[in-house]
Amino acid sequence: MATELKAEELIAPTDEERTVRAGWRTIGPGLLLIVLAVTGLYAASDLPGRRGFAFGPGTMPSLLSAALLVLGIAAVVEGFFRGRIVLPASIMPVAIVSAAGAIFIVAVNYVGLAVATCLTTAIVAGYYLRTRYVALAAVVVTSIVAFVLLEAVRLLSS
Repeated sequence: MATELKAEELIAPTDEERTVRAGWRTIGPGLLLIVLAVTGLYAASDLPGRRGFAFGPGTMPSLLSAALLVLGIAAVVEGFFRGRIVLPASIMPVAIVSAAGAIFIVAVNYVGLAVATCLTTAIVAGYYLRTRYVALAAVVVTSIVAFVLLEAVRLLSS
């Protein structure tokens, strides 16, 4: 026996109903960024090249950690004073990008940087643009370029 839905159950939730109120509940991602930035600054503190114009191995990690710290503070401030709308999320994009990264790590040792980059680009583009015919053409062209580069590497190495 099928149950009939009432009119209230057929109405989609409004933005007000899906909004998480501002406050301590919305600052988690910003705090995570701050913790990562402080960890990065601590890890780079022993590296040389952090003073004045003396660039060295510690310059880039320190600059990136400082930028991450500023973004984390901005995210905490925004999360505390503004609410956010909770949207439905899917795990599939995260899985595709993670799989493409893992495939890149494995493939770069065997086929080289150029082919591994083409392969991972084709994987991500194939998923994100899967509903368009142009995307299919882009994936095919990227795969052909990867194959040609792989064959060129084989010919040059033999």
